[in-house]
Amino acid sequence: FFKLKVKDKIEEILKNKTCMFLLLISTIKSAVSISFGTYIPFLLQKQGFSLQLTGLVVTLFFIAGGLGTIFSSKFEKKLGAKGVIVLSFLAILPLTIMFLLTLNKLQILACGLFILSGFFILLSVGVILVQAQNALQKYIGVISGFMQGFSWGLGALFLAPLGLIGDNYGVDKILLLMSFIAFIVGLYALKRKTV
Repeated sequence: FFKLKVKDKIEEILKNKTCMFLLLISTIKSAVSISFGTYIPFLLQKQGFSLQLTGLVVTLFFIAGGLGTIFSSKFEKKLGAKGVIVLSFLAILPLTIMFLLTLNKLQILACGLFILSGFFILLSVGVILVQAQNALQKYIGVISGFMQGFSWGLGALFLAPLGLIGDNYGVDKILLLMSFIAFIVGLYALKRKTV
């Protein structure tokens, strides 16, 4: 009986186009966040940053991400849910490019840009979750698990292939690739009529 109910819920969620789109963007957001937090220490240490300074930058990146999550509702009031999602995804690529361009000569500015990218990467977390819950209100608990647990697990699966890219082409290419993917998702979200 329990297995049947869970199976039915999951099937209904997987058939809901809005939920699947939100799961996709939630997974991309998770993959970007995880890859940035995982691979940036290698890039910073290659630039001569101490272990402590590298740890501080990564910590501030995730704190900024937490602040983005906290303030997402304020952004939603001004931009709407779709606007927050689009802003969150489109902002990552320019910030990453500016970070990489300034890393050699203006390291403080570069670190500030990287930390700011954490704010935008996680800005859409709350909005995505609420939109998914609104799409299938009768399954709020399961939807929350999908958007927060399942998407982070799927996002983490990107790490091994990204590690191969980093080994062969450099960590900066990982950041650019993930930023570019996020940018494409942002453009796709922009073209959609609704979230």
